[in-house]
Amino acid sequence: MILRELVTKLGFKVDDQELDKLDKTVASLKDNIHKIGIGAAAALTAVIVPASILQRTLKDAVIASGATGDAFIEMEEKLRQRALSLSDALGFSGNEVARAFFDVISTGTQAGTEGFEILAQTGLKFAKAAGLETGQSIDRLSTASKAFFNNVEGATQVADAFFKANTLGQTTVLQLTEAIRDAGPAAASANVSLADTTALLTALADSGFKGALGGTAFRQVVQRLTTPVEKGAKVLKELGVQTTNADGSFRNIFDILVDLQKAQRGLTQEQAAANLKAIAGEEAFTRLGAILNRDIGTLQDWSKQIENSGGVMDEAFNNIMQSASEQFNLLIQNVKNLAGTIGAPLLGPVGRIAGVLSSIITSIREFIEANSSVSKPLLRLIGLFLALLAVAGPIVLVIKNLAFIWALLTSSIALTILTFLGFLAVGFLVFAFITDLFALIMGGESLIGDFIDYLDQFAQKSILAGDKIGYLAAGLKTILELFVVIPRLIGTAAEALGIFAGAIYSGHFEGLKGALSELMNREGGGIQTAMNFMAGRGVTPSAMASQNAVNQTNQVNQTINVPEGSNPEQTAEAVRRGTEAAMDNMLRQTNNQFSPNLVQ
Repeated sequence: MILRELVTKLGFKVDDQELDKLDKTVASLKDNIHKIGIGAAAALTAVIVPASILQRTLKDAVIASGATGDAFIEMEEKLRQRALSLSDALGFSGNEVARAFFDVISTGTQAGTEGFEILAQTGLKFAKAAGLETGQSIDRLSTASKAFFNNVEGATQVADAFFKANTLGQTTVLQLTEAIRDAGPAAASANVSLADTTALLTALADSGFKGALGGTAFRQVVQRLTTPVEKGAKVLKELGVQTTNADGSFRNIFDILVDLQKAQRGLTQEQAAANLKAIAGEEAFTRLGAILNRDIGTLQDWSKQIENSGGVMDEAFNNIMQSASEQFNLLIQNVKNLAGTIGAPLLGPVGRIAGVLSSIITSIREFIEANSSVSKPLLRLIGLFLALLAVAGPIVLVIKNLAFIWALLTSSIALTILTFLGFLAVGFLVFAFITDLFALIMGGESLIGDFIDYLDQFAQKSILAGDKIGYLAAGLKTILELFVVIPRLIGTAAEALGIFAGAIYSGHFEGLKGALSELMNREGGGIQTAMNFMAGRGVTPSAMASQNAVNQTNQVNQTINVPEGSNPEQTAEAVRRGTEAAMDNMLRQTNNQFSPNLVQ
C-alpha cells in the first residue's frame, strides 16, 4: 500500500496487477528481514546466556578457592569442563553443578582433590535421590563425614548409611540428615561408629524422636553415659554397669545398653524410672528408656546391615534417573550445555563490545550533564516534538495527502527496532568466523584449523579400522584445505598484478621478473607457500610428487662428482655411483612422504 500511494501521489500510471505483485514482494521481504533479525537475536541469546551464567558462578567458586593469576584461569577452565561433564551425566544444569562446586569449596575442601570430586558428585546424587537442595546435601554429608572420618572422602559411606536406614525403620533420609547434625559430634567424641549411630537414630525415630529431636536425644544419652554426673555414676556403679574400658576409652554403646537392660530386670517400674532419671537426667530419661525398650540384638543387626550397605545410594539414584521425566530433563540439560559450549568463545568479544557501548553511553550522559546550557533546551525541543507527534498522530492518519509518509515512518522504525539486535548478532558471528579464518590463513591457532586436524585424525583411524566413512572424511578435509588456500592465492595474484601494473606505469621492466619470483617464493605468502600448505596437509600424493620431481633431479646432480681430467670411463663410473646414491635417497624420501598420504 505504501508503494501504491507513493506512485499515485507522484502522478505515475502503472499496471495495478504489477503494482500489487511489487507490494507483496516488499511486504514479504520485510517479514523475512524481521524473522532473520529476531531469529539471529534469539540464537545469540540462546548460546550467550547459559555460557555467561555458568561463567559467573564458576568465578565465584574459583574466588572462594583463593586461586589468582594463571592458576585462576586454569582452574576456571577445569571446573567448567567438569561442571558440563557432571551436568550431562547427572541431569543438573551446568550452573547448579558450579554452585555445588562453590558449596564444596566453602566446606574447606580444596578444588581438584579427591575429596572435592567425591563430595561434589555424591552431594549432587544424594540431593536428587533424597529430594534435598544441593547446598543442604553437601553441608550435611560434609559435617557427618568429618565427624566420623575426619575428612570428606567418607561422604559416600554416610549417604549409603542413611539410605539403608530408611529401609529399616520409620524414618526418612531427610530426617536422618537433620538428626546427624546434632548426633555426629557427640558420637565422634564417644567413638561411636557411623553404623551404630545411624541404627540408634533409627530406633529413636521409631519411638517418635525424629529428625533434629532424635539427634538431640542421642546427644543427651551419649553425653550422660560417657560423662555421668555424680548421682548417675553412683547408680551405674550400684547396677554394675561399666561405661569405660580399662584404658579409659568408651565401651561399645550396644554393650553398655545390654548391661543396663540386664541390670534393670526385676526392678519395679518406679525403681527403673528413678535409675534412668539419675543416669540421663529429667529431660532425657524417657529417651534412654525408649532405646532400652527395644531389642538391642535387632539394633546390632541393623548396624551390620548399614555397615555393609555400599552402593545403596547409587542404586536409588540410578532408579530415579531411569524415569521418563529425568531422561527428558537429561536431554534438556545436554542441549543447554551444547549451547553454552558454543557460546563460551563468544563471551570475550561480546563482553568487550558491551564495555565499549557502555563507555559510549556514559560519555553521552557526561556530555549532556557538562553542557546543560545547550543540551537542556535541545532535550525540551525533542520532548515537545514527540508530544506533538503523539497528539497529532491520529489526526495525521486521516489526512489523505500525508498518509503514506506516516506509514513509511512507522514501518521503518518497527523494522529498525526488531532487526537491530539480529543484525548485531549476525555481525558478531561473521566477525568471529572471518577472524578465525584469517588466523588459519596466517598460520595461527584457529577453530577451523583444529577441525581440519580432527578430520585428518578421524579419517586415518577410520580407514585403518576398515570404515569407509574415513574416505569421506579425508575428502572433506581436502576440500576445506583447498578453500582455505584460495584466499591466499587470490591475494598473491592481486599483488602480482599490482607489481606488473607498476612496472608498466614506470617503464622499468628490468626488475619485473625478479620481483614476481620473490613474491612467489617468499615466506608467509605467495604461490609457492600456498602450494606448500596444500602439500603439508597431504592433499594428494601426486601433487607432492610433481614438486618432489624437481627436488630429486637437483639431488641427482648434486651427488655426481666427476674429478677434473677424468677420461670417459672414469666419468661414466662417477655418474653411475652418484646416480645410485641419489636413487637410494629418493626411495627413502618417497617412502617417508607418500606412506601416510596413501593411508589417507
